[in-house]
Amino acid sequence: MLVSQDPYSLDIDLNSDENPIIEFLDVKEHRLSENGIELEAKASRAQRFEDRDILYDMDALMVENNDIKTLRSDNATLKGDVVYLNGDVLYTGNATTLASEAVEYHQKEGKLIGTTPFRLENGGVVANGKSFVYDTKAGKLEAQGISAVIQTRR
Repeated sequence: MLVSQDPYSLDIDLNSDENPIIEFLDVKEHRLSENGIELEAKASRAQRFEDRDILYDMDALMVENNDIKTLRSDNATLKGDVVYLNGDVLYTGNATTLASEAVEYHQKEGKLIGTTPFRLENGGVVANGKSFVYDTKAGKLEAQGISAVIQTRR
């Protein structure tokens, strides 16, 4: 008896939105402006799709009004002007450290929006909350469900 089998049959739609157009390893991006370097971003891997880019193990250094800000996450999805950050998101800038599991960064407005629990440290203030909107340009936080510890000088 002879049995025939196709051992390597793949059903891949190359035009699917789930397949990247191109994939990169050890990615570095620099964005320059008239005032010098505006952004330096690094990722261990990046994928480009028709409608988005996905960066893995992303670290970004941003310079805005001579203030250096950092943003890192396990992965970041860039769609248009919004960066969707997921997994171990950490922002530092304006003497503020903000940590959460999922954050949206609206680049043009300079706003971080989080709908998952977060932790904020600023000077002597340590705050935990349920959701937030943080204006990175003004250094202003709007938060819901917040509990805070404020240390004062004696």
